[in-house]
Amino acid sequence: MPSPLPSTVDRTPAHAALHLVPPATSPAHLLDEADDAEFIELLGRFRDSGGLANLAEVASIAATRGRPVPTAASIAARSLLAFAWQGTWWLPLFQFNLADMSPKPGMHEVLGELSRVFDRVTLSRWFLQSNCSLRGRSPVQLIDVNPDDVVAAARLDRFVAAG
Repeated sequence: MPSPLPSTVDRTPAHAALHLVPPATSPAHLLDEADDAEFIELLGRFRDSGGLANLAEVASIAATRGRPVPTAASIAARSLLAFAWQGTWWLPLFQFNLADMSPKPGMHEVLGELSRVFDRVTLSRWFLQSNCSLRGRSPVQLIDVNPDDVVAAARLDRFVAAG
């Protein structure tokens, strides 16, 4: 049985690199910083699907389960769903199999489809919104049961968003 999510994060120097580079030295397009209202909205809306955790918490969980530790570089490469708030990366936990912290099937493909047309906050919201291609359900509701349908919906939405 997987260990529970940590309630606090070890703030040792090893975890310091897991936070964003200060905004003054980071390209703005990599930050996709949520404002306070957006963060509170996303925090509440992701609660039913596992919640949000900052990058240090996700790295700590992955390390305890023997998985490769996610890094800011993997977020910059958009291989993980994440957005910034107050200088820290926040990741929705639904994208991971919590037993071993592996990415869920379909996540990589969805991110590949949509990360070119949506900023990180909009992409996070896309997973929460009702989608007509998914018969009115949201991608976060279906990623576990039918990842292929979620990938197809992402592909269609990319075509629509790209014009």
